[in-house]
Amino acid sequence: MNNYLLSVGIVLFLWSVYVGSVLIFLIMSTSKEFGKIRQIIFPVHMHELRKVLPLFCLFMFIALTYFVLRSLKDMLILSYTKQVETLSFIKVYVVMPFMILLTLFYGKLSNLGRNSRFIIMMCYFLIVIGSCYYLFLPNIEAIKLDSFADKFNSLLPGMRPLWEAVRFWPATLIYLNAEAWGTMALGVLFWSFCNEIISFNDSKRIYSYLGLGAAVGTSLAGFIIKDFVGKDFNKGVGFSLIFISMVLGIYYYITLDSKRVPELYKVESKAPKKTKIKMSFMDSFKFLLQSKHLALIATLVLCYGAFMSLFEAILKAQSVRLAEKIGNESLSQIYGYQGIANGGLSILFVLMAGWISKKSWKFKAFITPFIATVCTVLFVIFLFAGDGVAILFGGGDSNSVIDPIKILWMTVIFGIVNQVTIKAAKYIMFDATKEQAYIPLDSETKLKGKAAVDGVGSRLGKSFGSFLISAPYIGLYNIFGSINSEGAKISICIIIGLILFFWLRAVIKLSSLLEKE
Repeated sequence: MNNYLLSVGIVLFLWSVYVGSVLIFLIMSTSKEFGKIRQIIFPVHMHELRKVLPLFCLFMFIALTYFVLRSLKDMLILSYTKQVETLSFIKVYVVMPFMILLTLFYGKLSNLGRNSRFIIMMCYFLIVIGSCYYLFLPNIEAIKLDSFADKFNSLLPGMRPLWEAVRFWPATLIYLNAEAWGTMALGVLFWSFCNEIISFNDSKRIYSYLGLGAAVGTSLAGFIIKDFVGKDFNKGVGFSLIFISMVLGIYYYITLDSKRVPELYKVESKAPKKTKIKMSFMDSFKFLLQSKHLALIATLVLCYGAFMSLFEAILKAQSVRLAEKIGNESLSQIYGYQGIANGGLSILFVLMAGWISKKSWKFKAFITPFIATVCTVLFVIFLFAGDGVAILFGGGDSNSVIDPIKILWMTVIFGIVNQVTIKAAKYIMFDATKEQAYIPLDSETKLKGKAAVDGVGSRLGKSFGSFLISAPYIGLYNIFGSINSEGAKISICIIIGLILFFWLRAVIKLSSLLEKE
């Protein structure tokens, strides 16, 4: 209880400082242009507050819902199946076809108005997640598909993690819709709505402020997971229903306000129209081979995606081990602290963006892989030599009895620090440097190059880890039987080391090309 009160006190203090700073700027500033500090803290004019503050809250609750669901999807699957490999099998064999179907469904809604599309999608999430909360998860033991899973386990034992996902299908249903919320609500519905009511010029300052709303929502989600969910993961599903209802309510308020003051929401876009080129995977691959510059950019994207995919797999495997030793409440603590740190670091990197932007391209591009390398080394040390490190820093001797749970906790903590820091750095530094690398290219190469990089680097990077684990016969699961086996851990760490090497090498080579051009 004392830790909870301290956490709430810190959040309230920081929020009070922020709100106080905003009020001072609003009272003292009457100019049309903002100073450097206000440009970061509150780049909004008085007459825009009526529109921007509700959007801030809307994005905050969307991000809050996303992180709660994103945490719960892993926590539920890991607690029921006890197999971290199940996550990789779900991503490859369930999420991919499900997202294709959902995208087709959303495409059918394109003929409807903006409000109808938004409300239909929100109602879909409320119905599905509400059914899981009230009906499916409380009765999961009675409705799980034991006979189906056992039958296919005997027929295709190499796909056992997939059949375990089918066995506990209500948890898998939450997983699918958590992924869908991230794509639809966070990626499509919110930003398409903003683009219709905020002009291109205003978006340059307002969107960064809305990003702070997402960071606040992520931090709040971390506190909720850590302090309120505990062992009762279904309670977290209930919280997500409340937040989705808040999203729907805020959106309804904004639509009503747009009818009261339509001139505030009317936008005449002067942004240049962008032509989006679609290329097949093979066409993208061939196009990248023709340009060393584009191949290096694709390498950066591929290395980031592959690193995160594999590192998260081995981190979650350690989280499962910890949960087996001390209970499922450890998962709530892990994902809770992850959310708090994620939101806090995102805000910190936003505040540092002005200073970082003055540095060279090479310096900015090195930050993300350098952080990944340092934190990965610390993680691997505790993963394989935790006892020795504990003796070294604990002042004990070789005969001392080391608590293995403490070693496991330290391993997970270093893993969380690595994961959270890299994800926060990606949005402020990695994405910016990647986009800057396109600048010297001619317009046609730039346009086709972005499509090729997205088609090859992004797609391969994100799916690399999951395929490496779940591929029939040649995947790590089929070879070693578990990611937690020594052989699988060593194999993944070696591959991660190679990825980091090629990542740093690509930064150096691309930096040399940019300096010449």
